[in-house]
Amino acid sequence: MRIRSPQSIALAVLCLFALSAPAQTTVLADIQAGNVGSNPANFVEFGGFVYFAADDPSLGRELFRSDGTAANTALFMDLNPGSAGSNPSDLAVVNGVLYFQADDGVNGAELWKTDGTPGGTVLVADIRPGLLSSSPRFMTGFNGNVYFQADDGMAGRELWVTDGTAAGTAMVMDINPGSLPIFGPNSSNPSNLTASGFLLYFTADDGANGVELWAHDGFSTFLVLDVFPGTGPPFGNANSSFPSNLIDFGGFLMFSATDGVFGTELWTSDGSPFGTFAVADINSAGSSFPAELTLIGSQLVFTADDGANGRELWSLANPFAFPSLLVDVNPGPNSSNPTGLTVSGGNLFFAADDGVNGSELWKSDGTAPGTQLVADIAAGSTSSSAASITPLAGGPNVVFVADDGPHGAEIWTSDGTAAGTLLVIDIDPCDSSSIPGDLTALGTVVIFQATAPGLGSEPWVTDGNPVPPLGTGQAPQPGMAVMDLNGALEPGGAPVCSGLPGPYAVQTSVGSLASLQFSGAAGQPIILMSGAINPGAATFPNIGQLDIGAGFDPITGLLSGITIVASGLDAGLLNQIFVTSAMGVVDLQFTTPASLAGQQIGLQAFMFNGGPTVVSLSNAIAWTIL
Repeated sequence: MRIRSPQSIALAVLCLFALSAPAQTTVLADIQAGNVGSNPANFVEFGGFVYFAADDPSLGRELFRSDGTAANTALFMDLNPGSAGSNPSDLAVVNGVLYFQADDGVNGAELWKTDGTPGGTVLVADIRPGLLSSSPRFMTGFNGNVYFQADDGMAGRELWVTDGTAAGTAMVMDINPGSLPIFGPNSSNPSNLTASGFLLYFTADDGANGVELWAHDGFSTFLVLDVFPGTGPPFGNANSSFPSNLIDFGGFLMFSATDGVFGTELWTSDGSPFGTFAVADINSAGSSFPAELTLIGSQLVFTADDGANGRELWSLANPFAFPSLLVDVNPGPNSSNPTGLTVSGGNLFFAADDGVNGSELWKSDGTAPGTQLVADIAAGSTSSSAASITPLAGGPNVVFVADDGPHGAEIWTSDGTAAGTLLVIDIDPCDSSSIPGDLTALGTVVIFQATAPGLGSEPWVTDGNPVPPLGTGQAPQPGMAVMDLNGALEPGGAPVCSGLPGPYAVQTSVGSLASLQFSGAAGQPIILMSGAINPGAATFPNIGQLDIGAGFDPITGLLSGITIVASGLDAGLLNQIFVTSAMGVVDLQFTTPASLAGQQIGLQAFMFNGGPTVVSLSNAIAWTIL
């Protein structure tokens, strides 16, 4: 049963009591209404906003942006007018400009740029004229220009450069010239573009040497070294060293590669053949497969498997030193499999499995004694699988995704201590996981996408602060009606339907949908009250605890500071909506009013059962309007 009453909404708004607003974790916009969701993606911070692509039912997939507030989360530009969408992707900030790929419906998917203004949002160049697309990718800055991969339809996917103008956009070099029948032009597929020292390094296949390390100095483009020379079976194709994990380390390039002899190991290069060599054969019996190369202070930390200790954390003091095992998190030959290496506040945060606690959140200061488990979020050997670790305003706090079991994969925060590692909010309570992703820091907040009931996948924001304690509350009474508002949560993150004592709190943005729900016995009248959150104002035998109101009037001794919003004991539509249906439910939906912005409302209800006898007090909810 779903009943909507503008009259009841107006009365409720007039009677609500205001308090101060707590922390901010809320959906920013319901761009595509309903469970479908706008599926935001490709988040990137630029000029005080986070830009992203999202689906709008009337515009298609277009470029949106947000400054972390609902009021300023909106379409940035409709680059392809109509419902087709420009499908923006590959967003990258280079030299103070946001570059991206988009299709305006005329030129195909080409290179665009913006300075953050509509007038400064332009097509850079139609590299592949007409409706066909050059599909530019991997935009990377070097020597004041932007380098990227693109296909002009004649040379295949090769290395291109632009100074931000059509006249200054050109192919750098056709590294793999020629073409094949049916398949068309050969492509070198330049990837892993990384600036280091005085060179732009990348991986490419010239058709003769396989996928190897290349470099560009601003004038010439050259193969640095054929790390894995020769050809191999079955067709005599050129061997490839497959360089990966490229990173600058003190002006030298560090990367992983295989030479066909020592397996995949850690390499370094200064851009010359003689200055390109394996740093060490970490796993003499095979490959150590170095990965997650990350700088912390003046050292390089990475993961590797030496064949004796499993995959663990390793460190390197400088490009010419011998790497050493930093710490064996999971002692012996088993692997702790560190992932998600992220530096925040001088510490390296990551997920690892010590063989006892499952894969959990760890931190390190770059030393073995300073490497420790932060918190066992999913108790026992179960893994919370911490991921998407994102520094909050430069640290030391981080926001990340973890699964503690009861709440599913949700947003968490940590200051690097067990006590300071907390669930921020359970966006999808009593169901599964909201599966947050694309976590992107913007000053003191993190913007991300998450999937919530009734909303689908939409953009959200958090300041990393969990819902603060708001009184003691009480558990919903078994068999009686319970009250919920947009999935209210208790401080530990449990929803109303969990049956825990609470208190419960919820936040909504001005203009967003609010759903006040009651469920319980059939035909159950409800008196909805509002007042200040004041836990324990009075406790009634067999009825429960009153969590709202200003306490007792010193003169009359009666409860004060409580307003009746609506009653289910009188006749009329206004009151009848507060009587549960034959199925025992009431669901009132309305838009969060702008007049209550920045306020907090305490809600609680008396529950009746076909007469004047009070059955119980409902759980209380503190409702904050952002």
